[in-house]
Amino acid sequence: MIFTKTKITKMPTGNLCLRLAADLEKAEFTLAANYFAKQTKSIALFRIDNSDNPTRLLLVKWRPFFLSYDLAIRGLILESTMEWCNSVVEELNQLFSKLSFAEENQQLIKS
Repeated sequence: MIFTKTKITKMPTGNLCLRLAADLEKAEFTLAANYFAKQTKSIALFRIDNSDNPTRLLLVKWRPFFLSYDLAIRGLILESTMEWCNSVVEELNQLFSKLSFAEENQQLIKS
């Protein structure tokens, strides 16, 4: 799975939010959430599977985050729950930027 674009935005509370664009359909959220959890070695604490906005509560590096589907970017959005989680958001942005670049290069080499 390739996240085509990653972007950090700041919420009004001061918490950071990581947007991972991937051209996903809402039905693919579970697959994408599982991929995200595997790549970040996070622990899923709670699932909310409603039709409007499927969400997961995850522990990433022992900090709580909400992971949900974002229709605007057709990808995932990771919202930090507290300001002390912001450093992890920045680390994950770097991680997924590198993974995306590496996967794109591998696909170019194969074709």
